[in-house]
Amino acid sequence: MGFAGILRAEEFSGKIQKLIVIADPLKEFQPGEKFDYKVNWMGIPIGTASLHVKEIINRNGRDLYHVVAQAKTTGFFSKIYFLDDVMQSYIDKQTLLPIIYEEKIHEGKRKSEMAIEFNQTNGVAIYKDKNGNITRQIEIRRGVLDPLSCFYAFRALKVEKSGSYKFVINTDFKDWDVEVKVTDATALEIRKKGVFDTFVAEPKSELKNSALARNKTFIYFTADEKRIPIFIKTLTRKGIITANLQLP
Repeated sequence: MGFAGILRAEEFSGKIQKLIVIADPLKEFQPGEKFDYKVNWMGIPIGTASLHVKEIINRNGRDLYHVVAQAKTTGFFSKIYFLDDVMQSYIDKQTLLPIIYEEKIHEGKRKSEMAIEFNQTNGVAIYKDKNGNITRQIEIRRGVLDPLSCFYAFRALKVEKSGSYKFVINTDFKDWDVEVKVTDATALEIRKKGVFDTFVAEPKSELKNSALARNKTFIYFTADEKRIPIFIKTLTRKGIITANLQLP
């Protein structure tokens, strides 16, 4: 996705010294769960992002989560750099493995659409263009994920401070190793919103053309069973990109 983030600096009050216990996560996601973010660069508003468990559908006797992620630039910044990226994943409710991944990218002058159909049983991924034509069929490793389903798989995983967790993501016709380290557990104070028990996850990968390969990203999840991503920060060569979860 074109940008990643964290809470705006003026809304982030700081860390509080406190012993944090990371609760076991919920094993199911609720249809309708949606996280909306305001995205900023060096404190300047540049866009919005969202994560949405849209629905549960049934496909060939399987219940699948239909999950949608979107990022877009807004206002004056969209005149400087237009971005409107949408990713969708259909994730097996029992295994949390993807069945179908769809991606629609519009970044500047670049536009692209593609889909991947995963056959986890036979270890095959079929890539298709926007018209549904097969462009390539490749072998995949057992338990492979797509960029979006990996995020939800991590949210459903039991973790502990200083733990390291490995995943495999398939994109760009290749399997990529991803490591997520839980680097800290802290009480986070957000101005006018309260104090939240959180843990910090840092994903790392050599994933081609991805922010994970170029930058350092830190995601603050609530330490309760819901694992809400309330605070994320990406350090880039051009400054800090942040996204503020819109809390009630």
